Amino acid sequence: MPLLYPYAAGPSVPPSHTFVFPTDLGCFYSVEFYNRTGGFSGDHMLLNSGLIYEINITRTYLDQPPQKKERKFDSFVEPTLKEILNNFIRSNGTLPVYFYVCENSDEKEAARRKLFANRWYAQSSLNDWHLYNYELRESDTDRDPWFLGLLIHENHPYTTQFPLAFEAFVKNEISLSKILSTVLL
Repeated sequence: MPLLYPYAAGPSVPPSHTFVFPTDLGCFYSVEFYNRTGGFSGDHMLLNSGLIYEINITRTYLDQPPQKKERKFDSFVEPTLKEILNNFIRSNGTLPVYFYVCENSDEKEAARRKLFANRWYAQSSLNDWHLYNYELRESDTDRDPWFLGLLIHENHPYTTQFPLAFEAFVKNEISLSKILSTVLL
């Protein structure tokens, strides 16, 4: 079993569930599962009976962030994040649906998507969950895509229809410049 940082339920203000952990390198991580029913109020399928969660991962520093050349790799962060994600998703059954939007203000969104899809999800214990990745643009000439992911259980009653409805909804949001909030890693 990989070594993990101790983590705990953090300050959760409904409709969210938060888990937090400090690191040995002066960082503080927060993993939030935010209930996004308000964002999908016009679509009954996407409302999913109130069981639609956005995953937000944020990193802050106890002091000043280190300079880029001074940053160190912390091998405990990834397994701790995977443990939190696996435990929360597994403990809530097969009906909730989870999604994330990769932050793009620092132009690291493609790396965040790869990290989530190719490492965290691929190495998780969520074998009966399907991850749908989206790369969406406002137009054909848009150089800055939005990277999103959607996790849905294979036994969810709308496992086929939900990803299509989600993609259509997000494309419309992007075209209206109203993209949902973002994941910060």
